Amino acid sequence: MKKTVRLIGLCLVVIITAALITGCSGRKIMTTGELPQSLDELSLTEMWSVVADKADIQDDSAQFDTFHLNAGPDGKINTLQFAFHGRNEKEIPCFYLAEMGREGKIDIREYEGEPFLLFAHPTDVFTEVDKLGLASLEPGEAGFSMAIGSHSGNMSCSYEQHDIYHLEDGELLPLKEIHSTAPGCFISVAKLYPVEEEEGSTVSSITAGRSPQVWFLSEDINRADIVEYLEDG
Repeated sequence: MKKTVRLIGLCLVVIITAALITGCSGRKIMTTGELPQSLDELSLTEMWSVVADKADIQDDSAQFDTFHLNAGPDGKINTLQFAFHGRNEKEIPCFYLAEMGREGKIDIREYEGEPFLLFAHPTDVFTEVDKLGLASLEPGEAGFSMAIGSHSGNMSCSYEQHDIYHLEDGELLPLKEIHSTAPGCFISVAKLYPVEEEEGSTVSSITAGRSPQVWFLSEDINRADIVEYLEDG
């Protein structure tokens, strides 16, 4: 249980760190194009193509870092933010933070610095999510949230704590257990429900007893030390 909590916690910490960097100095680029702001129209691979075209980055050097998406119950995107590493045209290692703003435009910030963890190319990750389709995900009463992050290894996850799946070619294959000592990726998907706070206000949150689903990609399944699937039925 402790290792599973650490897995989800790592993703949240990285996303919060990326959000804080938004307010720091860095070279800012504004894309001129617009992206769809609804789940039934947005393609993550097409989004990456727009970002890669505008950012000062050598595409073959790009390494995925984190991704976070929050959408309402109507499928309209409220927030979208993702981070990645790579080398710019001057061969300088950089960290990039992209965030969707109004009218589907994307703000991109570039910061010089070595990556702390090399990972998959963004296209590899986003292609697998697109095969399933964002519009196929059922939201809660207040929408849903998707977070993609990485772990450094020594990770365990069991169906007793979370609904865990192997995402492959647009299908979610139920897992019973996975343990890996190799660095890898995980995708956390949660339905959101309104939670009342003091003074009558409400916020969107995952309520107790409704744990996020956790998905793993084929590359990480193949490198895991232990993988056990749930039997059909």
